[in-house]
Amino acid sequence: MQLKSCFPFRQKIAAASLLMAAIVILLFPPQEYTLAADQNTAFIPFKINAPDPQALGQQVDTVLQKELAAKSLSMLSREEAAGMIDYAGSWPPVVEDLQKIAEKTGYDYVAVGSLTQIADQLSLDIQVFDVLAPASPHSSYRYGIPVIQLDTLISETIIDILSYTSRNFLIISISPEGNERIDSGAILRKINT
Repeated sequence: MQLKSCFPFRQKIAAASLLMAAIVILLFPPQEYTLAADQNTAFIPFKINAPDPQALGQQVDTVLQKELAAKSLSMLSREEAAGMIDYAGSWPPVVEDLQKIAEKTGYDYVAVGSLTQIADQLSLDIQVFDVLAPASPHSSYRYGIPVIQLDTLISETIIDILSYTSRNFLIISISPEGNERIDSGAILRKINT
């Protein structure tokens, strides 16, 4: 005698649930698995140009630290950075000072920026210096952002910086497939990265 379940669809629901859980985990992995590489950029607190630079500077530093911590990254403290660069002098700092920061931190890139407040609008100008090619920094500029969107402004800027400094980690390998009569070395010589 064979027993029949009064819920024959239970196995199908269990299988569908397991499949959905796997899809969710693949599409939205935990944050610790989403980082492509270790930190390779020294983040310097922004130079603040505002009517009340100290108050805005504290707010900006707090948001910058929070956004970097969410990505398991860190920044130099304002006091530590002020000991290595002159916030009152010309901006961005001279390349020699940035190279000292890179040497001290051991990172390949140094990100510096200035945040300017005019009325209730913010503009953020960022330059990322590569230690190996300091003469051609990567620049990013955002302007006309309302003060209430400071978190979004800094978050988007960090994403832009990381997309530049992690660009070598985006492509793991390139290998041609298909026509076996063509030497793969001939194809690879034609691929520019």
